[in-house]
Amino acid sequence: MFEKYQDKVLEAYKTKIESKQMLQLVGISPALLRNECLNIYRERKVDEKDIPSLRVFFGPDTNNKGYLKIIDEYPTGRFRSLSNFFKGIPVKPDRKNIELLAWLIDYKPRPYQALRGYDISSDGTADATSNEIVVKQKQFPEVETIDIKEGEDDCQKEPAKEDALEVRGVQKGIPKKYYKSIFAFGAAAAVAMGAFVFYPKNYQCMYWAGDHYVEIACDQKASAQVIALDTFKISNLKKIDKWDTLTAASIGKVHYAKVKVDSVDFYTAGGDHPTNSTKRLLPLTQYILTKYVANKK
Repeated sequence: MFEKYQDKVLEAYKTKIESKQMLQLVGISPALLRNECLNIYRERKVDEKDIPSLRVFFGPDTNNKGYLKIIDEYPTGRFRSLSNFFKGIPVKPDRKNIELLAWLIDYKPRPYQALRGYDISSDGTADATSNEIVVKQKQFPEVETIDIKEGEDDCQKEPAKEDALEVRGVQKGIPKKYYKSIFAFGAAAAVAMGAFVFYPKNYQCMYWAGDHYVEIACDQKASAQVIALDTFKISNLKKIDKWDTLTAASIGKVHYAKVKVDSVDFYTAGGDHPTNSTKRLLPLTQYILTKYVANKK
């Protein structure tokens, strides 16, 4: 049943975090979570086998845009529930968020299919008399498109209600309405424990060490300004010292910031400049690559 699939996905996520993989997901914001989906889509070279998983969360590609564009245009508010999960906030799990989590961590096999030995009918009941696997998949509603007016925070457009997990195979003697409430509470508690931030509690701050961020206790002194921990920057933001590694393939992926009129620094990710928050790290362009790298080789 889906509950078993959900447990396996959550356990796989916990294992990856404990082995210090996918740490960029811990504490990630809705906007950065959307960016991470775009990064994974590009880096993993998504094929047709991934479409069913993406369809569950992002809806069908009715206009043949391709899922890269669909993800890029998807309202960040729709990522809030999964973002809260990554922040350790108790949330009610549902299929679309579990499927996106499975895709993000590359859990296989995905998406969910009824396990052998279960015949799940469309109303969520199990037929114990049949030995055949007959899956009648429930049709999930298409994702509602919400128009965001200029100047309006799209996070406010997040649907107020999350789809609850369906409960199948309820044991006799327990009224279904009570079983569903008990399961929802237990599932939320399990997710809260599994999603608890795995960074040590005393390492909730960081500082720039010249070419990367280092975790540190907030009351500890450092050689640079101590700021709140940002797990995305810890995992992804590094200064690039070897410019000879920059090529045309780096355009749009590597970021840069001007230090002086004729001097720039290069970084592995965008965002605020690590030593000057008034500056932004901008995507590398062909012009910058030619002027500061190619012409100096």
